[in-house]
Amino acid sequence: MPSKSREKETLTSKPPRCRFFCEQAESRLFFAVIAGIAFLADRFSKIAVMGALREEEGLPILNGFLHLTRVNNTGAAFGLFKGNAVFLAIICVVFLAVLFLGRRKSAPDIKSFVGFALLAGGALGNLADRILYGHVIDFIDFRVWPVFNVADICICSGVILVLWVEWRASRKRS
Repeated sequence: MPSKSREKETLTSKPPRCRFFCEQAESRLFFAVIAGIAFLADRFSKIAVMGALREEEGLPILNGFLHLTRVNNTGAAFGLFKGNAVFLAIICVVFLAVLFLGRRKSAPDIKSFVGFALLAGGALGNLADRILYGHVIDFIDFRVWPVFNVADICICSGVILVLWVEWRASRKRS
């Protein structure tokens, strides 16, 4: 007669191969959920802005501080590489491929994992704009900084999160 502890271990533990694939599936799903939320937040916000504002039209939200100003950006961040939507779309696809392949080997820390997912969701949001419209729709305008969008926030937040985790890890190693 098997002992209760051995019986419990048999019922709750999975074979190593199954455990590996289950953990991989769960992490892929979590990554997809975070990236999907970032992507959908970006898409819905841009659809709302496109429905409410014409190009270059602005709407004060907090007068003197925050405006919604629809800008069709054919370049990258801060207006670099204007008029190169195809080139930037290709760069984005390559970036996403490297991110996906690199994520499989890294990001054991949940914060890094979320950072990479935010990066992917934001990059996909701006890539969708480039494919659908030939430009990225920016609309968050502080009047002292270039106009940006939710995808840009996700990308910057993801980069900051990953760099912060790496910085903390390097401090622990030294």
